[in-house]
Amino acid sequence: MASKSQRLRPASGALGVSDEIQRQVQESVRNLQYKILDAELDIALTFCRVALSAVNRETSERNFVLATNALETARLLLRETNLTIDERAVIQERLDQVDVLTKHLEYRTGQTDGDEHTSTPRAPI
Repeated sequence: MASKSQRLRPASGALGVSDEIQRQVQESVRNLQYKILDAELDIALTFCRVALSAVNRETSERNFVLATNALETARLLLRETNLTIDERAVIQERLDQVDVLTKHLEYRTGQTDGDEHTSTPRAPI
């Protein structure tokens, strides 16, 4: 007689889902995660550029906050993904771009490590 744990564990290919279909679904999820990460970093870069070009300090600071929020969201998502080496390299390059711009914004707005809007340390990927 099968043990309780063996009876509860679905067999490979349960419900008619083949290993190939499962692989395709996993690949699709990974591709979507990459696209979301890339979009979030694009948003962060855009807010950084708007903040740097703003004439008004309030506008600059508001966009800086939005950029750092997008950056933090990207870093949170990054921890949950299983990207390929090439995708990680692209994401790291984008993170580096955002880091450079946030450093410029910190200098320009007088933000220091003790302030609430500082850029966060780079997450190793």
